[in-house]
Amino acid sequence: MPGVRDEGFGAWLRGHPWKPNVESFIGNLIETLAPRPITRDMSWGIPVPEDRAGGEKGKVLYVWFDAPIGYVSFTQEWARNSGNPERWKDYWQSKDTRLVHFIGKDNISFHCVVFPAMLLGVRQEYVLPWHVPANEFYNLQGGKFSTSDQRTIPLDDFFARYDAEAARFYLLASAPETADSEWRWQDFQSCVNASLADTMGNLATRVLRFLDKNFEGRIPPIEPAHVEALDRRILEECGPFGDPGAHVLEFRFRRAAEQLVQNASVANVFVDRTAPWTLRKTDPALAASTLNTACEWLSWLARWMAPMMPGKAQALWTMLGQAGEVAAQPWRGVPEAGRWRSLAGGTKLGPVSGLFAKLEDATIQAEIDALAAGAS
Repeated sequence: MPGVRDEGFGAWLRGHPWKPNVESFIGNLIETLAPRPITRDMSWGIPVPEDRAGGEKGKVLYVWFDAPIGYVSFTQEWARNSGNPERWKDYWQSKDTRLVHFIGKDNISFHCVVFPAMLLGVRQEYVLPWHVPANEFYNLQGGKFSTSDQRTIPLDDFFARYDAEAARFYLLASAPETADSEWRWQDFQSCVNASLADTMGNLATRVLRFLDKNFEGRIPPIEPAHVEALDRRILEECGPFGDPGAHVLEFRFRRAAEQLVQNASVANVFVDRTAPWTLRKTDPALAASTLNTACEWLSWLARWMAPMMPGKAQALWTMLGQAGEVAAQPWRGVPEAGRWRSLAGGTKLGPVSGLFAKLEDATIQAEIDALAAGAS
């Protein structure tokens, strides 16, 4: 195979910052690396012209030699159709390009060795993969997914009864990033009920419904004299928080999901400790400033949610009375004292409703029983 023995290619393989599971796989692979044929003896596939196969018949291109070429060719086709035929080079031959392959672990050898060797071998300055965040296998309730054994989750039925974005979040939170993992119905329930409904959903509804009832459905303004103390309270005293986006950029989606829940927990601690429902009777101005601060945090929570649960993020953004698409908002990282507030006091809230519905034990047990019955 062109380029496999090239010292630069070997150095690239060994020196790249791969994920631990990818690095381990590659390390084992290159110890026994050998030339690979690009044809197969079979009737199905792209035929190889006889004069290029030594006069032999029945040769077809090996699919994993042919298929990656399609990554480039369909970009070229898109560029032609867009009216700028040379634009494909911006994606495949520009030093500013970062080529990322999202795959499963059974394709690591093709995307980390075979395809990069092909790109390097043609010597046309193609970019090599910048990152290959390959996942391990994702299983189902203690075993493999299998249509023949009826170990599946029928999607039409699933989405008719469950929240798609809650499922999306659970898949991110349980992703097989460095080791095999699995969908477990009990864990899905725990994720929805504890992380989503109790931690994030309850935070939003208890703050915004309290405003609906006691502050004319508006975000109250904050007294300037309260800013420093409330900033210190929520940013320093209610628990650690971080930027989920930083983990996304490192392809650590599980950690991003954990960070989102942890950030919501900070605001729950803040609301519990400041108790604005009590302050409203003893110090209405401080209660208003406290609730303003909670709304500011909710606006950050909506932005943090957007990559993982875009629909829920937009729903929360709208409940806060904010215009436009939350996904179009600049990514702001994490709040910093004195420079994190952006909401206008007096803003009218949108209609307030629950973000997540809890899952009942009986519902989950029925799913477990149905899976066992289907696989028996």
